[in-house]
Amino acid sequence: MKKTLFLIFMLVLVVGSLLLYRAYQMIQKPNINPNQGDWTIRIAEDTNLEGLMTHLNGKNILTSPKSFVRVSKWMKFGDHVPAGNYRIDAAMSNRALINLLRSGSQAPVRLTINSVRMLSDLAGKMATQVQADSGELISYLTSPAAQRMFDTNQENVISYFIPNTYEVFWNESPSKLMNRFKEEHARFWNSNGRIERAQSMGYSPEQIYTLASIVEKETYRRDELPVVAGLYLNRLKIGMPLQADPTVVFANKQFDLRRVLNKHLAIDSPYNTYKYAGLPPGPICMPTIEGIDAVLNASEHDYLYMCASTKGGRRHAFAASIEEHGRNARAYHAWLDQQGIR
Repeated sequence: MKKTLFLIFMLVLVVGSLLLYRAYQMIQKPNINPNQGDWTIRIAEDTNLEGLMTHLNGKNILTSPKSFVRVSKWMKFGDHVPAGNYRIDAAMSNRALINLLRSGSQAPVRLTINSVRMLSDLAGKMATQVQADSGELISYLTSPAAQRMFDTNQENVISYFIPNTYEVFWNESPSKLMNRFKEEHARFWNSNGRIERAQSMGYSPEQIYTLASIVEKETYRRDELPVVAGLYLNRLKIGMPLQADPTVVFANKQFDLRRVLNKHLAIDSPYNTYKYAGLPPGPICMPTIEGIDAVLNASEHDYLYMCASTKGGRRHAFAASIEEHGRNARAYHAWLDQQGIR
């Protein structure tokens, strides 16, 4: 009898040890597909264990999905999986992955914004990089709440976005994202003496941003940016209309327009700088940091006019008088005739 009891005890001990070892293996052994390296997964709001498994299985992330489900139940995880962007290490065990997801310890995403004209373009570009869709973003960007946050009007909301790449959380709400850009805007203008320089010129950051947007659409040559900026500042000083073709293109919303004609100049819009003197109500695009700094550090000269140059390379010929400008324009048109360009 004692021998039988001893054998039963040893059998239970062995089986129990094997079960404990198997449980330990399921909990602590790496369970990420070793052939795939590290992963990044994005979990949407209101995801439970079933939804999480659909996501993980769809990407073939787990070596043993069944063991992950079992350990999740042991750890009472899965009723609600915190939404976010998570980076999964290739050496993670089931326990480590569950702890990561349960903690909501997200990995930030890189959000790049640049080269947009309209708020709708900005919303669309952001929506490809964060969870919020373009509808949510444009709704917030055009809302009174956004205007209150930035202390501005709808025409100038875009001026609070400094083109750059930022690290943000993928599932941040539109209001939190916009608050981040408000902070970045303040950091940008308070660095390198920008705000002091703008004030010494008699302009607000919004106005500098607006002028930079025009300058960058006027010339593609980076070496000409400060020169064109100086020209427009000269016009503003004497009350001369900017007469900038890019503002007319913006007013007509014909962004593929290659040549501005009289019919385009006839549009009655505050963005038509042929019809209205001074700066337009807001930016016509998101300028680069280089463009903003070109306005803040504009060249000092007496130019008031410019036209395309016969030298090519998308250069401009600059002039201080209407007579000199006329000569430059006639030379350019003659050059076009010689090239057979109509």
